Order: sequence, then C-alpha cells, then structure tokens
Amino acid sequence: MANNWRRSPSRILLARDVASGELLKAEVAQHLPPRGTYECLDKECAGDVNVCERPKGSGRFYFRHRALDDCENCGFHSRHDRSNRRHSVAQHLLILVLNEAIHRRQPMPILEFQVAGTTRQVMPLVNAMSVIPEWICPYTGRRADIALLDDNQKPALLIEVFHTHAVDRHKRRDLSPYWWVEIEANAIIADHEHLPVRHCGNLPYVFGPETQQRSLPGMKRTEW
Repeated sequence: MANNWRRSPSRILLARDVASGELLKAEVAQHLPPRGTYECLDKECAGDVNVCERPKGSGRFYFRHRALDDCENCGFHSRHDRSNRRHSVAQHLLILVLNEAIHRRQPMPILEFQVAGTTRQVMPLVNAMSVIPEWICPYTGRRADIALLDDNQKPALLIEVFHTHAVDRHKRRDLSPYWWVEIEANAIIADHEHLPVRHCGNLPYVFGPETQQRSLPGMKRTEW
C-alpha cells in the first residue's frame, strides 16, 4: 500500500542534539527525552524526534518522530519516493557521518565488498581532510555526489549515492582518474555504519580482483 511507511516509519539511527549540535546514536541518547531535545537530520524536516526501544527490553534503540503526521514529508520515511528527496537525505546523512569520522568524533563507516562469494569489510582509511558535496571534476566537468579531499584538495575517494540512476559507462569513464564507490541511498539510511558497495572503480587490488575488471557481477550491460 502506498502509505504503509506512514503507519510503520523506518527507524532513524542518528539525530542531532539541539543544545550541543552534536550527532548522537539512539543507543546513547536520553530515553523518553523532553520535547525539543533531538531533531531529525533531514534538513527539510528537522522535526522533533523521540527515542524508542523496539521490541521492549531488546536494547535496540532508535529515533522516530513523535507524531506520524510529522514524518509525512521526511526523507527518512519516503522509502518508495522516486524523486530526489531520498537521494538528498542519504547524501546529507553520509556527509555528516564522514565529516564526524575524519575529525575523529566517531568511527569511519565500513565499506562492504562482495568478493568471490563472500563479503569483505574494509575501513576506508583515506587521507581526507574535508568532505565536499557535489564535487566537480576540473578535467571532465563530471559531478560526484560526495568527495573526500586530501590536504591538497585532491580527491582521496569519490562516493556516488544511488537511488534512481546508477553510474553508467560514461560517468565511469569520467571518474576513471579517481577511486570511487557507489552505495544505495536506502542502504545508507538503514545503516550508516556498514555500507555495501554496489559498484566501484579504480580501487587498489587489495579490494579484490573484481574491482579491476571492466564489469562487476550484477551490473546490467546497459550500465556499461
């Protein structure tokens, strides 16, 4: 049904402490906080969120809007939205998380690669000093969703957020001078700590021989 998400909104793992401006995980946030304590990380929503435990006694905490009507326009819950809204929310969330990580306020997210039938987890210990949205390649004019830049303002890693349009062969060619990965928007929103890599290119051989091939398992021919 089209409005199922309104009755069963997805769990939000991070929110902002209004008083300090810090990002907090639900598991360390105040349980049943007063109104106005935490706000949603969707910039267009910024709604008041509560801390819940489901199921009760499980020790699994998450944020949710206090009233279901408050989340009607929130990108965290519009899981079936085909517009750019969910893409934008995932991009914004990942930028916040990466910025926290490079400033050592929380761990760097783990990248998960499917290699030879198994999942290889890699922490991207890139030499990054800043996180830039909508970075534009000076040579090709190609835009990347997120760029981690080093102290010389050179890309250490580019990240594409997939929602409706995958990295095609033309964009892959334009990104070929750089390390890049593509991650699905829904995966970022569901778990910002473990990011399954959908496609990637030009990575070191240590990430697996699949990353060096012209095509990757599961990629459609039309995307090349």
